[in-house]
Amino acid sequence: MLTLEEGAQRTVSYTGIRADERVLVLYDDVSNAGPAWALRRAATAGGANAHVRYLDRGSRDDGGDALDAIVDELVDLDVVIAFTRGTVVPSAAAVTAVSHGARVYAMAGASERTLTQGPLEADFGALATAGNFLAERLSDATHAELYTPAGTRLTMSLAGRRGILNPPSRPQPGVYRFPYAGVVIAPVEESVHGTVVIDAGPGVGAAPTTLTIERGLVTGGAAGTALADLVAADIAAANRVGMVGFGMNPAASLQGPAYEHTAVAGTGHLAFGPNGGIGGGQHHGRYVELGYAKPSLFLNGTQVMRAGVIESALTVS
Repeated sequence: MLTLEEGAQRTVSYTGIRADERVLVLYDDVSNAGPAWALRRAATAGGANAHVRYLDRGSRDDGGDALDAIVDELVDLDVVIAFTRGTVVPSAAAVTAVSHGARVYAMAGASERTLTQGPLEADFGALATAGNFLAERLSDATHAELYTPAGTRLTMSLAGRRGILNPPSRPQPGVYRFPYAGVVIAPVEESVHGTVVIDAGPGVGAAPTTLTIERGLVTGGAAGTALADLVAADIAAANRVGMVGFGMNPAASLQGPAYEHTAVAGTGHLAFGPNGGIGGGQHHGRYVELGYAKPSLFLNGTQVMRAGVIESALTVS
């Protein structure tokens, strides 16, 4: 377990905040003022020009929506740390900030625990070799096949898309989830076909949910919490696949808060909805994440992951 100050220092280190960078720490729950100011202290201790701002959500649950009100401020920043209850991953305002050179770190489901327990306790540096290996292989691939023991069978095109390590080992503009430790990619949206069995993390009910996907859209499946979330979405584009991700964090737990679930080592997840922050072509719709256990991944016919383990990374010296 970390102290609040230790967690803040790790966050600054792992996000690569440098001296003289312009940093804004956002929080949207008054109980998180302490952690937000701890992040500011850690950033300024390293020479950054850091500020804290309370983000008024009003009646909105999604921090990404609230970012739209301050987009003019975001474009003048180097780093945004969104220590918020809702995720800013699908935020159009975050994508705008990235287009002006910013790094946006989404710390969804934030609380003091985020800085003291769970994923942030992992050694991100030690995970970077395997993470970079997978990100590079995803970037080089044009075709992917994904399987799980529970019955997931998916195919997709990755042509022209880039694998992204979260957080990156070298700071570069983008929208990143943190603390995470994993790799994500936006597949070609209409290329995703097959069946996915949701059996890990957010959206899992009493039993796994099976979804049928055609041209990136959910076309059917067994009733369950995950499917209900998609059907209830008020924007049709929300149920088109926008992201595929692979968790690598040994300190994350499926028994922990929801924000940890997609980071758990040996799991994978699909996200439906906006993906502009990671190089995709969708910019609107509701954002929904669904997880599965022990994915095996083939890229251009070559297996690079077996039951959640990046086995080919073991050959990298």
